Amino acid sequence: MRRREAEILAQALAALPRERLTPCLNLGSSSRRVREATQPHLQNLLLASLERRGVRIHHVDRRAEEGVDLVGDLGDAAFWEHLRGLGARLVLCTNLLEHVRDPETLARRCVALLPPGGLICVSVPRSYPYHADPIDNGLRPSVAELAALFPRTRLLAGGIIEDGTLRDSLRRKRIPLAVHLGRLALRLALPFYRPRGWLHHLHRLCWLFRPFAVSWALLEKLPDAGRRARTRRLGRMKIL
Repeated sequence: MRRREAEILAQALAALPRERLTPCLNLGSSSRRVREATQPHLQNLLLASLERRGVRIHHVDRRAEEGVDLVGDLGDAAFWEHLRGLGARLVLCTNLLEHVRDPETLARRCVALLPPGGLICVSVPRSYPYHADPIDNGLRPSVAELAALFPRTRLLAGGIIEDGTLRDSLRRKRIPLAVHLGRLALRLALPFYRPRGWLHHLHRLCWLFRPFAVSWALLEKLPDAGRRARTRRLGRMKIL
């Protein structure tokens, strides 16, 4: 997750009352070390802002690591049934859809976790290099395309977040551009050594001056069709 992305998502959720946000399922959460050390802005700007308001967060990941509350395979329907029993009101699905083989099914299952009025906060790269974890399926949707993955929901907020270039990232890490390009030249001189990694490094060069961008959306689950029809009928009834 990019720093600016964490800020925007935190602001969007801060505008909602606490009771609409808890309990929360953080899908593909990674470990505590990733959240607090590798990407400290994820904890400091987004998750901590929820925790300070008393939102109960369940961290969900496929790896049994420190800071993961629920370990399971998101391709396993039985695991989704277990998650559904937790009564989540908010699902965080950030930078996950591009790393699964069937993002449409995962999106539908996210919706199925929630009652009507439940919320999904989702983000996916819009302009970003290939990054496998364990795969990168190439999903780079617009906001409208992202929202369309989640049936029976309406878009409350969303947008495209730009957050610096590869050169900006190197500056923050205090890595001189010349040093990075020198290392890169050595790597590109060996295309037959781990060719997938070679292509990854070559592709990443496209963002040396082009900004990284993320699509995000805050979605609300709608009532089912039968409930909406009953509500409309009741609205037309006259009270005697």
